[in-house]
Amino acid sequence: MADYKILLAGDGSKPSFRVAETVREMMKWSPEVKVTVIMVFPAHEKAEDTEEFSFVMHEGLKEMVEANMEKVAESYRSFFAEEGFEITVEKRFGDPAERIVRYAERRNFDLIAVGKRGHKGFENIVLGSVAHKVIHISKIPVLVVR
Repeated sequence: MADYKILLAGDGSKPSFRVAETVREMMKWSPEVKVTVIMVFPAHEKAEDTEEFSFVMHEGLKEMVEANMEKVAESYRSFFAEEGFEITVEKRFGDPAERIVRYAERRNFDLIAVGKRGHKGFENIVLGSVAHKVIHISKIPVLVVR
């Protein structure tokens, strides 16, 4: 059987770790499950598939953002390693939902897993959410965990 690839949208929040718990359980059920965590820092994109910032940013701020992303990435690696699983972590910049979906589609993932923060009513309508946008623009199945 071919590997089943899951792209887990991670930002280090409690909802994203609830998704990680669900995905880790799926890995226990089937050794064919391969997981990549994608972390996207909201920023304007410079090019189609770049990992660089596209706006002028103080170098110290950029370094701080990248260091924080690596710290969060390590927390996901450790979380999965607790059960003996190895994962891949990708870090990107841009519109989170668009980058998540584009990454998943270009690399033929079977499932996108995202967390929902639980905003309700007017706040969710005005602000939107990454999970909501991913659901609407993805051609790949999306698992949303509350």
